[in-house]
Amino acid sequence: MKAFVIYDSLYGNTEKIAQAIGDGLTGRVKVVHVSDVNPSEMKTCNLLILGSPTQGGFPAEGIYGLLKAPQDLEGVSVAAFDTGSAA
Repeated sequence: MKAFVIYDSLYGNTEKIAQAIGDGLTGRVKVVHVSDVNPSEMKTCNLLILGSPTQGGFPAEGIYGLLKAPQDLEGVSVAAFDTGSAA
């Protein structure tokens, strides 16, 4: 399996979770900050995981921009996680 974990992180918490997820997966796993993503890589994996802090009910700007861009992800399994602070 080839997995791609893409995250955005403001204070390092989302990055820590993304790294832990990557460490828990088997096969070829790449964990990368959203600013370092080559969008064409997203369609070459079997599993795509996106992680972002929640800001005002929305993902961080980098992940939000990635989600808004048209992508051909046919056949790619996708999962997402978010982080936030307790009120």
